[in-house]
Amino acid sequence: MIINRTLFYTTIGVIFEKISPLLISFIFINKIADEEYGLWIICFQFFLIFNSSIATPLTLNFNKNFFTSTNKKINISEARLIILIILLSFTVLLLVPNTSLPIAFLVTAMICCSVFSLLIFNYLRYSEQNLKYALYSGLRFFLFLFCLFFFGFDNQLEVKEILLSFIISNSLLFIGFVKKFKITFKSKDFKNEFLKLSFYGVITFFLSGIDRATLGFYDYDLVSIATIGYAATIANVPSILTETLKKYLSPLFFKDFTLKGFFSDKTIKSTTVFFIGLTIIQLIFPIVFFLILKETGFVKNSLVTSDFISLIVVFSLSMAIYNSYHFLNPIIFYNNKSEKLIFILGLCSTMFLLLLKIPFEFLNPILKVAFLKLITSILLIIFTFKMVFNERK
Repeated sequence: MIINRTLFYTTIGVIFEKISPLLISFIFINKIADEEYGLWIICFQFFLIFNSSIATPLTLNFNKNFFTSTNKKINISEARLIILIILLSFTVLLLVPNTSLPIAFLVTAMICCSVFSLLIFNYLRYSEQNLKYALYSGLRFFLFLFCLFFFGFDNQLEVKEILLSFIISNSLLFIGFVKKFKITFKSKDFKNEFLKLSFYGVITFFLSGIDRATLGFYDYDLVSIATIGYAATIANVPSILTETLKKYLSPLFFKDFTLKGFFSDKTIKSTTVFFIGLTIIQLIFPIVFFLILKETGFVKNSLVTSDFISLIVVFSLSMAIYNSYHFLNPIIFYNNKSEKLIFILGLCSTMFLLLLKIPFEFLNPILKVAFLKLITSILLIIFTFKMVFNERK
């Protein structure tokens, strides 16, 4: 049997890269108080939002130019804008309900450390150092695991300790790659694109986690947010496979765009096969996984409501639909039309927030959130499909 080494090493690397946050919800969940877990859900979602505002433009610029550039450095362009984003992130975090000054500072530090890790991992994959990617990803994971055991060995874990564990595990990875980075404070050619892609990164992760990011402003308490976040995390377990396919297919996509201007027929066929398999797994595995957790005693029963399985099912269906977005949008980025994606993401986000204000008597407030996510996912894919097929003309 012939094993595709690139796919194998990428899979191992992504598993180690993406499993770290899942440890909080599946291994250490009973070491965290319900309200503390709700606060972690909020912090992690805002981390994803602001982390993507920096990582999205930097990684996409690297991906787009890698095959045509002789400079193989990890470029951090527009450092002035990045510093402004970091300061803005800190300010916004201070205004988020239930956060504090130390929490805002630690989340901001976590954003900085994580961006470096993402850029390093992206560099290793594109330069075909996939074994190194898997090894460094594993090293970061085990360091994070060690920190969690250290902080929570005899005590309940607090959000501050979880954030510190992330910071420590990401910081040490950067040391070995310092010489690979090239920092520029301004770039005439990239500034406008950076701003567009940065805003795109924010609004993408805002939509994907809009429930966890905004419910505190809609008078949902921390325990309700914890329940929604717990169900959504279980539904998102197959995202490890989604990320693997994205990272494996991304170089193929951008190579196609460089040579042909669109997805090649071969890439379309292979992506379709992958996506069908991914959809089947997305719809089935979360329920099976939850039942396994329940049987093995790893479920946090205080967060499992009477309609918790329904919550997982609706979130899983929403994710199955949303997953196709990841394989459609690269051509839009390559053609520098991210503003179109920003518009439809903004439209879907606005619709979610408006519908959240409307009472639905036949749904409890928690299940209502999941159904609204499903509606916005369907609308997003309809708009994106139309946009992508217009690019082929």
